[in-house]
Amino acid sequence: MPAGWYLLERAPGGKGRHIRLGLYCSVACLVRAGEMLKAGAAEHAARMDLPTEEDRRRERTRVVDIAKSLNVETFTLKTWLKEAGIQISPASAAPVAAGT
Repeated sequence: MPAGWYLLERAPGGKGRHIRLGLYCSVACLVRAGEMLKAGAAEHAARMDLPTEEDRRRERTRVVDIAKSLNVETFTLKTWLKEAGIQISPASAAPVAAGT
């Protein structure tokens, strides 16, 4: 399906006319748009000197390692990570970023 704009005019129930403008594109178009968004987010993060996903993963691993060396209970560790905005994935028991 080619990419492009469409205009839809409707008059539900014979009442006032509604005009809608939309965009349609192929799956390849959607994939390309997703890649562009990821590239833009990475460029923005680099420009703002924000931590990368690898930095965040390294920090989570460091926190978990420190907690293990201090014999911190699992419940306490989960509470600390939750307060820091990090959730523990129940399937893998590995920390994952909140909201993912």
